[in-house]
Amino acid sequence: HVPRIINMKSFVVFNSSSKVVFFTADDAFKRFVNEKQHHGSQEAQDLSQGVNMNAIATLFLPLFASQSCLAAAGNPYSSISCGDGTTYLFHQFSDLMCIAMSGDRNEDEDFLLRKCHLFQNLVGFLYGPATDELNPLMVNERHRRWKLVGSCLDTWSTLWHTDQAFLVEALEMLLVRKDLNAHCIMLLEQSLRVIKGVEDATAAHALLLVGTKLLALYSSTSASELNSADIMLITVLARDLFPHEPLVAATPPLDESVGRPDSAAFATPVQEADEAYFSPSSTPLPNSTTNEFHTPQSEAGIHTHLLSQLEREFKDVEPIAEEPLDTDLVAGVVGDGVGRDSPRALDREVEGILNKSSMPGFTSSHYMEKSGVTASASTPVKIQIPSSTSRHISSQAEERQPFYRYNVFLRTAVCPFTPHLLHCLEVMPGTVLVIISEVPRSQIASILCHVLNRLSPLRTVVDSNSSKELLKNGPKSYIEFVENNIKRIVDSARRIADSSKKRSRSSAVDIQQHLSGKWESLKASGLQEFLEQLGEEVQLGSLAVPYRIDDHVCDISRLLSQFFRDLFCPRQQPPSEKLKICMNKIQVTLHHALRDHEDFLTVKAMRNVPAGQYQSDFPGLIHFVYVDRTTDQVTVPSLYLTGLEDGDRGGMQTESGLPVGVLKEKVWKMCKLFRAHLVDGCTSAAIREGDFLYSYHLWFEDTAGTALPWDQPAKLSQVAPLPGILAGSFYKDLHRVVCSSHRQPPGAIHCYELMCIHVGVVSMQHAAKQAKRLANAIWETSAVNSPMNLL
Repeated sequence: HVPRIINMKSFVVFNSSSKVVFFTADDAFKRFVNEKQHHGSQEAQDLSQGVNMNAIATLFLPLFASQSCLAAAGNPYSSISCGDGTTYLFHQFSDLMCIAMSGDRNEDEDFLLRKCHLFQNLVGFLYGPATDELNPLMVNERHRRWKLVGSCLDTWSTLWHTDQAFLVEALEMLLVRKDLNAHCIMLLEQSLRVIKGVEDATAAHALLLVGTKLLALYSSTSASELNSADIMLITVLARDLFPHEPLVAATPPLDESVGRPDSAAFATPVQEADEAYFSPSSTPLPNSTTNEFHTPQSEAGIHTHLLSQLEREFKDVEPIAEEPLDTDLVAGVVGDGVGRDSPRALDREVEGILNKSSMPGFTSSHYMEKSGVTASASTPVKIQIPSSTSRHISSQAEERQPFYRYNVFLRTAVCPFTPHLLHCLEVMPGTVLVIISEVPRSQIASILCHVLNRLSPLRTVVDSNSSKELLKNGPKSYIEFVENNIKRIVDSARRIADSSKKRSRSSAVDIQQHLSGKWESLKASGLQEFLEQLGEEVQLGSLAVPYRIDDHVCDISRLLSQFFRDLFCPRQQPPSEKLKICMNKIQVTLHHALRDHEDFLTVKAMRNVPAGQYQSDFPGLIHFVYVDRTTDQVTVPSLYLTGLEDGDRGGMQTESGLPVGVLKEKVWKMCKLFRAHLVDGCTSAAIREGDFLYSYHLWFEDTAGTALPWDQPAKLSQVAPLPGILAGSFYKDLHRVVCSSHRQPPGAIHCYELMCIHVGVVSMQHAAKQAKRLANAIWETSAVNSPMNLL
């Protein structure tokens, strides 16, 4: 029986033991479940107690059982569609099965499949191969993790429906002057230098995000390259932690006489009366009868030493001259009044703050008096910020954090889950600093992941694709590879057991005592004979794995995942006082260095690439989407522009004269249409529909810019299921196929995509010529070709 649910959405995940390990849904679906449980009583409308997981399991268990049986027979569902428009989509990875349900006709199977793949990547990003971390035993911790993952899914869904970069799954660089870019890179470099040594991790990367666009990226020389998909996941997380909606309507001119709020206000957030916030160093003492703020005397030495060190690190950082606002670019959005304090005055102001903040008894009121703001000793320094900023925080302790810190796992050349430490800090509304640090023992993580990867196909059923991966070099080579790496893991566990903390030591001892014995049991259960049988029989269809092999593989995988979890997924500890001071200093410094550019960056994030500069050179062109798939960077005119307004964005007009809502609908329809053709093997297409002409081109070039012919497969779906970088590795796999056919290294061949919308009167021949000229023009002005962006 398939429940039919109209206009409701849910996402549920089962493990191999038929247990719900993750669940999220909209309020309408939660009420529907409660009504089933309470038989329509008034209690069903109360969502404060959440949803009973037993009711969720009962509702979806028939679907899960049916899918499991069909998967064991080698013929699983891909999706189920009901007559009322409700769709159920299934996706299996590791030992987890995702069931995405939508009664909203706007979310089709393609979108739900992307959502499932995003969930898979998000779980890997947050927990690596230790998927059990998604469902901890502690109820409060489980609720917190489900809330974080569910909220990130909602944030991605919103961005996919509103942001063109997330629609095509590519990075969008914020195009600014080179001196501002260089200044931001210098700030990021100094930030990495400051945070080094504060924690047991090596600061490797620093990013500045404005909205969903990348302003600057700096990586240390020894750091591994950041993956584009990981940067997009980081953007989703940062957007989720610091939601910000810039004003789209025209704003009044700025008053030069009005100063900006002091920087202490931007050190996030101890909550008071829901929307009033103090900086961490200014929190009132619990027993204080007044609102006077103090610095603990016992920590004065630490504060003085660390702040003097931070002063030395940032002594050369000065705000550059203010970015002149392009009057054509910001017409109707900001006024001409952009007066600020001079850069030198700002620098002296920061220095004064540092000198005073290192003194015992320093209070925020000192800075208020210095800035000309009158306040009594009993007046707390506070700033009003939207309460939605802390909507993902589940406890009072977390709301007091001035920044967010997460253990994450990034894809590198040596390991798909390389452990890193992520710090997210809001510099200004809409501008977020992200610092990524490499943690120790990443080599052990690489070995563990390689063994888990090799064992994962030996779970339940092996199909032809899995058998090719397993038997790439023959059964004996496969067994030798796993055995050698298991020996290395046991040796590493022996060293860790002698030197690590209690939690890591316990799992290291388990590895020493049991891993080698379980591997010998797996070999004795007929592993080599089964692998030899695969090469002969799997070509006829999927082959079920014998239970004796599956049981041993599950035991080994569980033991390795536990070891990985104890090493690289530690329980969250409160940040040290030293780290708090360090992050607060970085926040204050960056805020002062960039605050003169705040309005410019806000406008630029809304209107990064004006369409007018291209439409004048290419008559008949309405819109385009250009993606360099070698670097996964997109160049696309913004849709949300200021102009004529009918009360909402849908009535606003773009420079082409079309309402934003109409153009947005055409762009999303065009991307969906050409993706379907691309999966079917069509790399160039042109479609005339009504008053519009849509065209699409995907091509490859060598370093000299010469287009390369290539023998494409009949269906590119054989390469990967979905075009994109969050939903898989479609373009990388396709790029690899082309490079191998031309016998060239990956860096010698570049892949590009271009989608265009022309007015219907333009001929296809003219549109094709324009597309070629447009691609050349974009390439010449692309951020990829700017040396400053390659630092």
